Order: sequence, then C-alpha cells, then structure tokens
Amino acid sequence: MCAERTAEESRQDAIDAMGKELGRFYHALSNELAWLYLKWGEYVVLFGAKPSRIDLINKAAGEFFRIIQDGLWEDALLHIARLTDSPRSAGKDNLSIRGLPPLIANPELRQAVHDSVDIALTKTEFARDWRNRQIAHKDLKLALADGAENIKRGQTP
Repeated sequence: MCAERTAEESRQDAIDAMGKELGRFYHALSNELAWLYLKWGEYVVLFGAKPSRIDLINKAAGEFFRIIQDGLWEDALLHIARLTDSPRSAGKDNLSIRGLPPLIANPELRQAVHDSVDIALTKTEFARDWRNRQIAHKDLKLALADGAENIKRGQTP
C-alpha cells in the first residue's frame, strides 16, 4: 500500500534528491505534466473511448459538448505548447522542459536530458503550430482553406 504524501513532502523529496534549484523546477514541471495527463484523460473518456458515448452526448446536447470538446482540446494543446516553449519569453522565465538541462550538473546526464528534450520538442511541434495558427492567431490561408494544410483534431501534420 502506498502512503499518501502531501505536495510539500513530494516537493521536499525532489529537493533532497536533486538539490534546491533542480528539485523545485522538476517538482513544478512534474505537477504541470500530471495536470495535463489528468485533463487529457477526461478528454479521452468523454470523446475518444466509446462511440456509444459520443452518440449519447450528441443526442443530449451536441452543440454544448462540441464547445467542451474544443475547449479541452485547445487547453491540452496550449498546455503542451507551454511546457515545450522557450525557457524565457518577454523578459521573464518560463516553466518549460527546455529549462531542465542547464540545471543539471552532471555532463552526461545533462546531455541525455537535452537529447530527450529535443525528441519531445519534435514530437510536440504540432501543438505549438496549432496554437500559433489556430488558437493564438488565425492563419489566413487556413481560415480561407486556400492551399493550407488542414489538420484534423488529434492528428499531427
């Protein structure tokens, strides 16, 4: 049986294991990732698991649940984009996986984490692209469907 830990105990464990700066950063990043997984799990349960559930949702309040679906989808993309954005923007520090490698003292581990971050950035480019062209701004070619690549929800370009 796993003993329940408070957020502060978990944070302190990370600090004890990794040092103050890296431990605090890692704990905050870990919390953000856990929150993203929780929200994505709700999206999948509602809209991605059972065709019968989607039929029921559409019959009960289709337009309302479309708004919820779009909101959860965009929120997940924004969350991914934030976690993978530049570690600094507009003169302020950001909580981003890109900020991890510089905090790691061990050169081999720092390089391994850097390589993993690079893989994550490649695999999540679709989220930053969607944010930039659909959420934060409205790409004109996409809006006019004039030769732009239309991206279906849930697919990478």
